[in-house]
Amino acid sequence: MSNNYEKGKRFENQIVRFARNKGLLALRSSRSQSPIDIVIFNLKRKKGLMIQAKKLKFVRHKPSNEVIEKFKALSGHYHIIFDYIFSINQVKRLLK
Repeated sequence: MSNNYEKGKRFENQIVRFARNKGLLALRSSRSQSPIDIVIFNLKRKKGLMIQAKKLKFVRHKPSNEVIEKFKALSGHYHIIFDYIFSINQVKRLLK
């Protein structure tokens, strides 16, 4: 496996562990090649966070408008946020 893959995987796992330690439902999609790497739900607050985790400071591929619209369709039940995450501090701010 490539070194970049391992760095990204460790970063994604760090985010999932952080969320789970806060009592949140967190799922990681391994090797998904999709715009969503991690999904975190706060079931009590009905808040969802869809994450594209990047260890680098730039984004090569953005999700299509179709994908974004599908996530917006969920917003009737949950407050859904889609964001690119470059640090664990961003996750902390978004989960407040």
